[in-house]
Amino acid sequence: GELIARAEALEGERYNWEQDWQRIADFILPRKNDIITKRSRGEGRNQKRYASVGMQSLNMLAASLHGTLTSKAVQWFDLETGNPDMDADPNVRQYLQDIARFMWRELNSSNFHSQVHELYLDLAAFGTGCMAQEEAASPGEDYKGLIFSSHPIQSYLIEEDHNGQVDSVCVKHMMTAGQIRGKFGESSMTRDHLSAVDKSPLDQFEILHWVMPRAGGSDDEYTEDAAKMPFKSCWIDRGQEEIIREGGYQEFPFTVPRW
Repeated sequence: GELIARAEALEGERYNWEQDWQRIADFILPRKNDIITKRSRGEGRNQKRYASVGMQSLNMLAASLHGTLTSKAVQWFDLETGNPDMDADPNVRQYLQDIARFMWRELNSSNFHSQVHELYLDLAAFGTGCMAQEEAASPGEDYKGLIFSSHPIQSYLIEEDHNGQVDSVCVKHMMTAGQIRGKFGESSMTRDHLSAVDKSPLDQFEILHWVMPRAGGSDDEYTEDAAKMPFKSCWIDRGQEEIIREGGYQEFPFTVPRW
């Protein structure tokens, strides 16, 4: 109940921004113009567009950011230990170069580039973007690569710490009972979820995913105990006010750039 009330308070603060986002999307990003005006799938979205200059300019800016900051063709980052003497050691330098190369290849073999482009579009159009980054495997499974998800501007809420840095995110997911079962397992489903699997498989449930700093948590030491990780994760069925899953992250799993 507390996290749902917290989300409702943030939605109230966000309301005025949504009016501007809707107008921006109508003219330069029509495929995402269901911020306030809800549309059916397949419905035409270009009614208010009278010129394509804005759309073309937005795509050019997003492509430029993508190509210069996070290129798929050129490795765009290196690693250091933070200790100049250690970084000067040839063996350490070679090790860091090998790890950085491996990380870059893993990014390129994932869906990173399709999702980061959506992030740049949102950042250029609305001044804010939000992308989640996680391992593709579920907790306890072997490594299966990385998966990224860029969330629409109207689907998430953010909070800042005392330094003005985003440290808490709430994302709204609309999920069918089958999707809930696939992600969380049947043991985590509520009675309504289980009933909907057969009776109304296309019905969607509003699921909130909160990630926030854990009270008393510390990132000084690595731990595999989700209950002790520095960031708390909580999945909640909003309509039923039921917690579906609680967990944690060793690092904040969202990138939230703001312009």
